[in-house]
Amino acid sequence: MRQRRLMSRIKVVPDSDVMLVVLVIFMVTAPMMPSGTVDLPSVAKASQAKQAPMEIIVKETTSIGVRFFPVSRMACDRVITTVCIDGRELHCKVCRYGGQIVNISAEYDDCRAAAEATGIPLKEWQRKVKEAAYRQFTE
Repeated sequence: MRQRRLMSRIKVVPDSDVMLVVLVIFMVTAPMMPSGTVDLPSVAKASQAKQAPMEIIVKETTSIGVRFFPVSRMACDRVITTVCIDGRELHCKVCRYGGQIVNISAEYDDCRAAAEATGIPLKEWQRKVKEAAYRQFTE
């Protein structure tokens, strides 16, 4: 008598069959879902006067007051200058604070054009411009 062997294969169902079953389930259950309403903004509502921020904060939160304080902005002196590298004129921004140079940054568009023309990486051009500008301003 011949002995039966167990098969240890996993039955694989094609993806299209699974997708069809999911589609049928969705088509059957979708009409049963309750429909909700969506409140979209309208033009008529836009003309209403907006409440002041303080009024909204006091009404909508537990806050009993709002602190106001002025905000000041400090900007460094900035000069755009030109440096010459390998026969190319490239622009850079020099930032000064208290008469001292605090930052120099190369103009991206000039460096990108030089990089495309020469095949030298953009970062290398940016480094060269920065070094040349520091040399120009420290001499």
